[in-house]
Amino acid sequence: PAFISSQRLSALSDSSKVGTAHLVEVCVCVCVCVSRHTMASTLRRSTKPGQLYGCGMAKAGLLQSFLAPGAVDAEGDCCFPAKLKMGTTDGFVRVSCDMNTFAALDSRGDVWFWGINDRCGFSSAPTRLCAQSSHKVAGKCIDCSTGLDFVTSVTEAGEVYLFGKCSHLGKHVESVGTFGKLECWRLVLPSAIAANGDDKVVMCEACAKDIVLLSQRGVPFAVTGDGIRPLPNISVPVGVVSLGSLSGAAAAADGQSMWVWGDGLSGNFGVGKRMCSKEPLEAGEFFRSRGLTIADVKCTRGQPGCKRSEKPKPGEEGPRMHVVTTDGSLYIAGTRSVKHCLPRVSVGLRS
Repeated sequence: PAFISSQRLSALSDSSKVGTAHLVEVCVCVCVCVSRHTMASTLRRSTKPGQLYGCGMAKAGLLQSFLAPGAVDAEGDCCFPAKLKMGTTDGFVRVSCDMNTFAALDSRGDVWFWGINDRCGFSSAPTRLCAQSSHKVAGKCIDCSTGLDFVTSVTEAGEVYLFGKCSHLGKHVESVGTFGKLECWRLVLPSAIAANGDDKVVMCEACAKDIVLLSQRGVPFAVTGDGIRPLPNISVPVGVVSLGSLSGAAAAADGQSMWVWGDGLSGNFGVGKRMCSKEPLEAGEFFRSRGLTIADVKCTRGQPGCKRSEKPKPGEEGPRMHVVTTDGSLYIAGTRSVKHCLPRVSVGLRS
């Protein structure tokens, strides 16, 4: 603000600099518009760094190396969040996990990751990828995510790296060697989002073998073995994307629209009926009709053996979609089983 004010004042005192003052104002407006397009990912990266906590299966699982004996019950589970011992760090701003892998991004731009039983080269103890000193990754990382057998990271320049098993992506990845026992790959991006270009990748979401990228201008790209292409049927900038084990979702940067795709037979699309869709389907009417603005969306993972029944048993629940609105409310679409699926505390659930 001080710099901009000084430029505008000097321009007013010197008629030859009027054009410069107008240019400065235009540039500021453009920056504001771009940041709105990546609202959710920018908010995620600006979160105050914190500590990592975990809960779930502790015996022979992703948590086995971190928990004190008192945190684990007789069945080998950690049923309450327990602090994970991660060594010296300034705190974490992003976490992600899949069936076999876990990753966390710290405030310095380093990615920490580990896996189960040395799967595909992952260690059960955290491995720190220090981007500033690693010859495998060029630049500090701003995002990370996990697939079934791989971890992804996005650098400030917009390059996307993958660690682990990525053979299903074929010619769209190129090897950059190994990192410990892990294969290290760089995603071959199309010219529209190539690193250091007019637009670049700022967010990466992975689940199982699927990957979705989000560009700075709010364009979501699907990554498959057949290519890297923009998701169809989305005509406005997207602010956040999410992938679950059976479905995906994206929310517009202005919070007025949302799209879903994949398996919605558990009602997890939130459109009032059970259905599937190979392409993104607009699903924001529920929120628009109530004057609500979408802030974030998450699709659930796991439950590969879900049953299409009215009263699913534990372990048989279908997928769900969770949506947070700007008034602080949480909405859930999908399997409804309060006894097994939802917290047995008052958390102000509206749906």
